[in-house]
Amino acid sequence: MVGGPDVWEIVGALRSAPERGDAVVEALAERLGIDETRVRAAIRYYGEYPQEVDAWIAANDAEAERLEAALARERDLLA
Repeated sequence: MVGGPDVWEIVGALRSAPERGDAVVEALAERLGIDETRVRAAIRYYGEYPQEVDAWIAANDAEAERLEAALARERDLLA
């Protein structure tokens, strides 16, 4: 989304949010510093393109794991 978190970031936050229903929309908007309409737009987009968004989430998770492993190797080398 232009000027804010991407759809995959909003969906990822949605999945880990403790709130459910309409309460999660308001809570995420507040946490992410965006308007509720942007949260709802991301949810609608995910409803239309779940495989695309899930692929972005999986790619991001894999990259985070790769970077964490690299950092751990650096720490081990410097220890």
